[in-house]
Amino acid sequence: VDAALAALALPPLPDTRTRLLVRFAGPYRSVDAHPEWIATDPAELVAETRRMIHEDGGVRLAEHITKELQSLGMAGEYVDAWLACQPVRVVDGLVVALTGTPGDVAERALDVTGQPLSTEEMTAWVPGPPELTAALWRGRDRRFVITVDDELALADWGRDDVATATDGRRPALLRVEVDTAVLAGHDAPIEPGLAHALSLRHGSRRTFPTRYGPVTLTYDDATPRRGSVRAVALAVGAVTGNVLEITLYPDGLGTTVRLLPSPAAS
Repeated sequence: VDAALAALALPPLPDTRTRLLVRFAGPYRSVDAHPEWIATDPAELVAETRRMIHEDGGVRLAEHITKELQSLGMAGEYVDAWLACQPVRVVDGLVVALTGTPGDVAERALDVTGQPLSTEEMTAWVPGPPELTAALWRGRDRRFVITVDDELALADWGRDDVATATDGRRPALLRVEVDTAVLAGHDAPIEPGLAHALSLRHGSRRTFPTRYGPVTLTYDDATPRRGSVRAVALAVGAVTGNVLEITLYPDGLGTTVRLLPSPAAS
């Protein structure tokens, strides 16, 4: 509105004279929750916009919404600015509603992009704190599956790269090539597939006791990691070039450690 008034060399809306002019021309009224917007029927504009963006499951062609807004009297050049004020995201000519549960938004995002999304990518879609997005990886929503690359996908896609948690006594193998970083106590990333095999989800931490000391796995950020295994390496007499094979079980019991010679030596 202020831009249109400026084009007519008129002061912005806070000016009393401009408010009177706008009211007499319409009469126009301020739109609730959008003080920079005016309409002849604000309630109708808000209600109809809400209806438009939620039809068809919350994913609609932008051109259809544009036509419907124009039928309410909105000039075409203002449609993009109006949609920018709404809880939507416009992608490739589609208007995607960002309302509802995190799962609802994630389902729309996946439907629109047509490919699995990482936590960082999904966080850009789901409103609110990142914890809401991370919960999708820990939840049991049957609409979604987790790929071996730790990305969220739609179950309906029937992908063959889905990570599945093993039962409580099927082992998962953590291989650690011993180098100076390991002996110095540094942590390191682990494969997402290993994290899923051990039911390690975003925001969680698991500690597996061994006779040589604990092995801790975390998933605090985008990449699952193992903690320091320095104590384990020293306890079994590992040196640079050796390999630690640590057999882990999802129930956390019976962890075993094997020390293997350098692959080059074998």
